Amino acid sequence: MHYLYCLLLLLVCSTVAHAEISAKHLPNIVDLDSLVDTLDESTINESIKARGGIITANLPAGESARGNAAAEIARHLSGGSAKTQSQLKDAFSQSRKEVESYLQQQQFAIGDMGVAYALSFITLWELASHKELSEQASLAAGKYMVHIFDDLGSAYAELDSAQKDSAYDFLMDTPIIFTGLVQAFEKEGKRQQVQQLRQQSAQLFKELTKIPHTFISFSNTGEFSVSQDGLRHYQKQQRRQ
Repeated sequence: MHYLYCLLLLLVCSTVAHAEISAKHLPNIVDLDSLVDTLDESTINESIKARGGIITANLPAGESARGNAAAEIARHLSGGSAKTQSQLKDAFSQSRKEVESYLQQQQFAIGDMGVAYALSFITLWELASHKELSEQASLAAGKYMVHIFDDLGSAYAELDSAQKDSAYDFLMDTPIIFTGLVQAFEKEGKRQQVQQLRQQSAQLFKELTKIPHTFISFSNTGEFSVSQDGLRHYQKQQRRQ
């Protein structure tokens, strides 16, 4: 997908600004306690087996809002040019299709909120942390995160279909777009744009999970962990505010 961004760099490099994309409008369905639960690999594999080999949280979302987040990000980056906005949106759409195809090949369900949350969680963490997990580690982390997000079920059921579809679209589009732009800007040596996007990724991660990305870590094999001491201190500070 990278060539699409490289072709469009000529259009946006001179006008790109810090796109104020926010996740604050998303429904708050992430249970902080679920993020510190521990699941062993055998439990996860048994769950996947029970679901026909498909990695899913059984939290379905539709396509009614598809492309809305991409259109909004394209608008921020277009510099007011309708032509540029349309070209960017088309490129973003193509990139999402490629990622969805890859996810399906790896047995991740499409149209599942747990998969969308896992994608956003891991990708935004990578961008904010200036780290990149290996493909194997990313897949292992993805399986783990999807099953952590099983716990979203009760809060998720309270949302209407429009809220589900909008949140799903945002969670799928945003990390894919940010990743492509960061890679393209890094290749072109656009350090300021890269830094802005990484800062935005850190902010989005915090909005989605209610904790800073600095309390989260992934091992080289994709094992997820949370700094318990740091998290407790942060929670105390938040309660005081």
